[in-house]
Amino acid sequence: MIGKRIMDSIVVGASAESIHAIRVAHDLGLQVEAFDGDSNAAGLTVADHAQVVDITRPETVIRSLSEPPGVILPVPIGRYLTSTGALNDYYGLPGVTEQAAINCTDKYLFSQIMTQSGLRSSPSILVPAGAASFVSPISFPVVLKPRYGSGSRAVSICETAGDLDQALRVLLPSAEDFLLEEYVEGAEYGLDAAVIDGEFQMILLREKINTPPPFRQAVGYYSVVQGEQVELQRAAQEMMSRAVAALGLANCLLHADLLWDGRGLFVIEVSARPSGHHLHDLFTPACTGIDPVKEFVKFAMPSLRQPFLFTPGHVRHMLIRFFDFANCTVVGAPAPARLQSEFHLFAYEEHCLGLHMDPVSNGPELMKRGFFVLEGTSRSELEEGSARLLSLFSLKGDKNEPV
Repeated sequence: MIGKRIMDSIVVGASAESIHAIRVAHDLGLQVEAFDGDSNAAGLTVADHAQVVDITRPETVIRSLSEPPGVILPVPIGRYLTSTGALNDYYGLPGVTEQAAINCTDKYLFSQIMTQSGLRSSPSILVPAGAASFVSPISFPVVLKPRYGSGSRAVSICETAGDLDQALRVLLPSAEDFLLEEYVEGAEYGLDAAVIDGEFQMILLREKINTPPPFRQAVGYYSVVQGEQVELQRAAQEMMSRAVAALGLANCLLHADLLWDGRGLFVIEVSARPSGHHLHDLFTPACTGIDPVKEFVKFAMPSLRQPFLFTPGHVRHMLIRFFDFANCTVVGAPAPARLQSEFHLFAYEEHCLGLHMDPVSNGPELMKRGFFVLEGTSRSELEEGSARLLSLFSLKGDKNEPV
C-alpha cells in the first residue's frame, strides 16, 4: 500500500468525466488523490496522486488516508455513487450520504419512495434476473430498464407483449434485474441543480432531443431560459423540492430526468451527482455562467473563504448536439474553420469521420462520435443552425438503406 497522505480532496471513480472536477480543484489550489479500479482510467493521470483500488469497497479508500480529506469531489459515476456516500458518512463531509445514494441508484427503491411519497401513481415492477418469462401487469406500451445503471443503458420502449418478450430474451441472460414501468407521454427534460442545507436550487433546465423508440437516448439538449416555459419551470421547482426531501438529499449536486405533458411532471430519475455527457463541465457552465462542481467545492470547504452561488442571473439560448447519424458511413466533414465563420459555434469535437454509424442506442457510444454547441437568440435559430450544420456532413448510406 502507498504510504498514507493527507489530501485536500479525493475523487472516487476517475473516469474521463472526472477530469473537470480535478482541474477545478487544482484551480482552487487543492491537491487531488484519485481512486479507480481501472489502471487506465483517464482521471488517474491528471490527479496529484493516484491509486488503483476497488472503489466498490470504500474501506479500501479509507485505509489509504490517515486524515479526512477536505472534500470528495462530485463527479459523474453510476451505481457506486454509494461508495462516495459511505465515505462522506465516515468522514462527516458535506455531500451525498450513503442511504441517499442508494435511494437514487437503486431504481426499484427510487420508484417505491416516489410512489409512497405521492409523487408517482404507478410503481415499478421488478423483473428478476433469469426470469424465464414475464407477463406484464401494466398496460402497453411499457418501459423496460435496468435496476441499476445510467446513460439510458439498455432502456427500451415495448409497444406490445411480443416486443417485451423479445427484449427480455436479449437482456435477461445478462444476470441483472430489470424494471417494468408505465410509459408516460410528454416532452422530456433534464435539469442540473444543487441541494444546499435541504433546499433545492435549480441551475439549468434542459429540453431533450431523443432518439425515436424503442430507445430513449438523448442526442441533444436545448437550454430553457428565464421567462420561457414559466409554468414548467415553476412545476419543476415544486416537484423537485418534494422529491429531494423524500429521497433524503441534503447537500449535493444532482441532475434529474423529467416528463412534462403540459399539465404535470413525471420524475423519471434523480441522480445525486453531476450530469455527464459534457453537460456539467461544458454546457451548463456555458449557458449559466455557473460551474456546479466549482460552486459545490466552495460550499463544502469554507476554509477556501470563497462565496458560492448556484442560481444563475441569466441563461443563454444554447444547444448541445451529438452526432446521431444512423445506417451510414461519414465520408466527409466540414472544416472547423468554416464552421467557426458560418455559425455561432461555442464548442466542436468531431470523431466520426470515416466511421460507420449504427442507430444510437446508448450514451457511451454516442459520446465517442463527437458533438457541437451552438449559441443563438432563440430556439428556432438554434434548430435552423443545427440542421444546416449537420447537412454539411457527407454520408454514404448502407445498401438498401438510403440516408
